Amino acid sequence: MARQCRSCGHTGMVRNEDYQEKLRFDGESATLTGLKGWLCPNCGEGELDQESSKRYAVAHDEIIHRARSGLTMGRSSVSTTSLRIGRTVPHAPCVDTEQITALFSPCRAWRYRLTLPFRNRDAGKGMAIILKNPSSASEQSSDKTVRTVCEMVRRRFPEIGSVTILNLFALRGTDSREVGEAIRQQGLDFAVGPENDSVIAETLSKSQAAIIAWGGPAGINRHPYQERISQCAKILANSRLPVFRNNRKGSDTHPFHACYWGYADQLVPVATEEVERPSTRGDI
Repeated sequence: MARQCRSCGHTGMVRNEDYQEKLRFDGESATLTGLKGWLCPNCGEGELDQESSKRYAVAHDEIIHRARSGLTMGRSSVSTTSLRIGRTVPHAPCVDTEQITALFSPCRAWRYRLTLPFRNRDAGKGMAIILKNPSSASEQSSDKTVRTVCEMVRRRFPEIGSVTILNLFALRGTDSREVGEAIRQQGLDFAVGPENDSVIAETLSKSQAAIIAWGGPAGINRHPYQERISQCAKILANSRLPVFRNNRKGSDTHPFHACYWGYADQLVPVATEEVERPSTRGDI
């Protein structure tokens, strides 16, 4: 059966068993050989096999890490290379690592969505989690916050079969102060990412419920931070999904950031109109 291109709809993609790809990011580069997949002769788009796709993702993240290493803030303008990516940890044991999917910008400097299915559960019943901004988690490895979220949702919601990580800001960076500086110099839209709102709305439309866990501003100016929360609150309200938050700390301010969750914590329902309530104390 002829294979159809997802980009242009052309039927008749060509199999390629030895594809070569040159990756570039802010002066760093790498060449991958021996990639396998399908090529569309009409538009030039390709679809890599699963193993080749993993190699591509790892190599692209490595050149981003190299470009960002040793760079500091304090420039007249901020590029995506000035945000550092922290260390990774293995994905939680409950996650089916072969089925993880992610949506990045082509340069992988913005991560819009990371979906992690659980083993032996119906992945179609998903929970959306809205955090502050992405750090190091990808298809290949996790970070502390994403790992905690996966374990917590699996334990608290036995009917849920997958977790999808979303963010107020899609710009990747471990230190939110650097995200705040990017907002100051490049504007709010730069940190949010051009596809973020549409991806959030699409993901919520396919989810069973949502958890808000972005924490306080912590290095980001409160005015644009609250503006962004208001934008996301409207998207949440339009989705009409049940919304939950951690009730252990910060319950009358911003939702407690998932990085600090404990497995004994409870996730409780929250009214949609409370989602954009501004912080009056604490930044966690």
